[in-house]
Amino acid sequence: WEEKPMTDFSIKWLSRELQGLSLKILSGLAELEFRDVQVTGDASVTVRKGKPIILYLLRVESRWEAAGTAQGLGEAKGSLILPELSSEDGPNSSVIQIETTSDTSRHRS
Repeated sequence: WEEKPMTDFSIKWLSRELQGLSLKILSGLAELEFRDVQVTGDASVTVRKGKPIILYLLRVESRWEAAGTAQGLGEAKGSLILPELSSEDGPNSSVIQIETTSDTSRHRS
């Protein structure tokens, strides 16, 4: 069998795709953007019996910021962590940790 390391490519590609990604949330009333994306881990392509098998175990960390697009909606920010994005479990089985940052300005908590 043949194995080709794909870690550098995978980290650069996933970081580029997520950095600055903007999503409409709350039925379009707010927009969320990912910042400071960090990806670590390993990835490779193995060819067995002529068939490519993609293997990866990656960790993704990012800050996020959300701002209201409608009048009266405020802002929110925090972090997002995928501790184990794995080829064995697939993306739909990944644990996603989302935290919000407290804003103590203007007596908020």
